[in-house]
Amino acid sequence: MSFDVFDTVLTRVTAQPKGIFQIMSRCLADRLEALSGPFVENFCAYRIAAERTARNNGVAEVTLREIYQVLAQSHGLDPHLADRIAHLEIELETASVFAVPALKRCVERCRELGKKVIFVSDMYLPGSVVQGMLQKLGLFDSGDTLYISSEQQQTKGGGGLFRVVLEHEGCRPEELWHIGDNRHSDFTVPKALGISAVHVTGAFLTKNEEILLGEGDLAGQYLAGAARLARLKERGPSRADHEALYQLGAALAGPVFVSYLFWIAARIRETGVRRLYFVSRDGQILHELAQVLFRNEDLELRYLYGSRQAWHLPALTEITEQELYWITIADPHLSIRVLAGRLLLDPLVVQEALRADGLDRDVDIVFDDRDIRLLREILVKPGELATRVKARAADLRHDAVGYLRQEGLFDEVPWALVDLGWFGNMQDSLQKMLNETGCRTEVRGFYFGLLKQPQPGKLKHPFLFSPTSDSDRFALGSCFVQIAELFASGDHGSTLCYRNEGSSYAPVLKDRSEWIDDWGLCHLRAGALSFAEALSPDGWHRGSDLRERMFSLMKRLFFTPTPDEALALGQYRFSSDQGETVLRPFAPPLSLGESVSYIRRFGGLDRFGLTFWLHGSRVRSAWHVNLFLTMCSQCLIRYNDLRRWLSASRG
Repeated sequence: MSFDVFDTVLTRVTAQPKGIFQIMSRCLADRLEALSGPFVENFCAYRIAAERTARNNGVAEVTLREIYQVLAQSHGLDPHLADRIAHLEIELETASVFAVPALKRCVERCRELGKKVIFVSDMYLPGSVVQGMLQKLGLFDSGDTLYISSEQQQTKGGGGLFRVVLEHEGCRPEELWHIGDNRHSDFTVPKALGISAVHVTGAFLTKNEEILLGEGDLAGQYLAGAARLARLKERGPSRADHEALYQLGAALAGPVFVSYLFWIAARIRETGVRRLYFVSRDGQILHELAQVLFRNEDLELRYLYGSRQAWHLPALTEITEQELYWITIADPHLSIRVLAGRLLLDPLVVQEALRADGLDRDVDIVFDDRDIRLLREILVKPGELATRVKARAADLRHDAVGYLRQEGLFDEVPWALVDLGWFGNMQDSLQKMLNETGCRTEVRGFYFGLLKQPQPGKLKHPFLFSPTSDSDRFALGSCFVQIAELFASGDHGSTLCYRNEGSSYAPVLKDRSEWIDDWGLCHLRAGALSFAEALSPDGWHRGSDLRERMFSLMKRLFFTPTPDEALALGQYRFSSDQGETVLRPFAPPLSLGESVSYIRRFGGLDRFGLTFWLHGSRVRSAWHVNLFLTMCSQCLIRYNDLRRWLSASRG
């Protein structure tokens, strides 16, 4: 059994080989002070050019020494200095490699079956270096053989290296199997020689990983390389939808949330924040990722139980327009039962209070627009319902403040909230509760995105999009809201309120949804955490703006999900209402009639009664529904493009 080495049994922490040269460029200035600034800055290009020149000298294969001889001659380097740079390359190459688990198992299985194992590589590195890499990762055993093109002066691509293998091993072509990633040199050439060959593509970059790589800068090399390592990580067998969730975590949710956390880390250096509170439940996966990423940082990371439910009501002292918004919003519908859930009151008590003020409805009847207008009028005037709401708020406020004080929000340590978004209303409610106690701390919040422009003086910082973004980014960013919430799903129930337990305060949580285990939340989380653990910790991200890449990733998923992605995410049971009274599939298949109904409702919240993610439902639906929704989507895009063009023309 013959195995190719690089991108077959071994892969790197960087997406491409040139990523190692980019790392070298960062290291050279610290390691070798004799080198000039321009040489260090352009080292990657110089190194690639030197190898190209060396290969054009007519030899069958080049060695690392020959490459660095060309580099020294081209740039007037002392030969000893060139040798030191070459040794740095060997050091970094050796440190960067990882075994591909599936191929490592294949090698081990071949030995169990009594097969002779050999490794064959077109590579300029010395054989002793490559063998050391294989041994370090448990791939090379006594009795194995390694054939390197630079030492044999023959290549796989030319067929000569395979002939050397056959001669040295004393075997006929039909007695040799070869496995490798290069279509030409690892498959076509050995097949032409009569050798059985298998083409493997596990180390090839996926579409998401290519988006992460971008133009191939160092940040892209690390991001795409980490996503690939997470994808290739050995795991037990799982369902197809669970595997899709893991891959989404490794190459999408993980990179997007990690980039958000890196952005926060850069902001807090400017603000002096030393403690971050990750607000449940959206903050749970962010908190876990932060513990991996910032384990060596002087930064305190805390998980804070909170929710719209747990903070809006205790912060209420008067029913103003701000309170009316969250109490009466139809998201996607409102009934007495939904209303009572938001106010933590008995539905029958709320029904009786409303009946006394002229709004007589069954607890589960959905309010129409007229009902909601009447409800708003009832809430703002003195009456039984308003009195009960304020009394309930006062009762809850004491325990809420007690919990917040216990968790250190009244400490003098500069702190900030971390959450997804989208309006910053929870931050406003928290600020009101703190102010009610006489605390004058200005609450600062970091958000994945904002759909409303903060009032002047409000310390709300958006990462990916906000109303101040360009119109296209903001419009698309608002489409990502529900998918981001799905990615940040928590493994516990939402926080309803807080309870005084004598010597401490504890959150009161809604019952945990058992279906979330079967859905596969742990697989999504595992993928995201595997990505974070695979990232290099050397601070490469500092100074990099990763937002454009993350925006492209989210855009790819939102508009063009694969069938596996649409199925895995579409099965999630989602609610946009703060009380989570009604849970519905995130993106169910639609009938043609439902599709027409969705398009007619487009722009209204009631469309979410059919699906939260049109393109996920489109992919899951029958072909004719998919075609209809695709055509409608294209028409909507063209219509919006025309509107923007006309607006710009008038401007």
